[in-house]
Amino acid sequence: MRKLAAFVFVFALAVVSFSPATSALASPPKTTSLVVTAIEKGGYSGVRGKLQQVVRTDAEWKKLWEKHKSTVLSQPPLPKVDFSKEMVIALYRGSQTSGGYTVSIVSVEDDGTNIVVTYKETDPSPGGVQLSAITQPFVLARVPVSNKPVKFVKVP
Repeated sequence: MRKLAAFVFVFALAVVSFSPATSALASPPKTTSLVVTAIEKGGYSGVRGKLQQVVRTDAEWKKLWEKHKSTVLSQPPLPKVDFSKEMVIALYRGSQTSGGYTVSIVSVEDDGTNIVVTYKETDPSPGGVQLSAITQPFVLARVPVSNKPVKFVKVP
């Protein structure tokens, strides 16, 4: 009986040790880089606060674009986006006290569970000469459409 109990214990330990969730031999989750197509990037916007938004419909896109361009006297036309194939990633850094601030998309990846937008914010060099104006750094880009949740990850 002891031999049977010892065999069952060792067998159970081996199964747990080599299961895909715990095995050192398990392959890491596959990450796919997505194509990012710039729509617009700049330093002036009607969006004054910090914002990370995923736009998946024409109505959302029109509303964001109108707010984004609300400070422009003659609004440019709404850029065309085919929401059956694409979605828009919008990053706004919020109002800044001078020029020299930026926000940029480093990468967009599908990790199998989420769409991960990695982005970077840069500040002006200390002591450098900068534009003395309130700015609103932003970036707008198209990526392939997905219904997965989108996570924004800031990198240094």
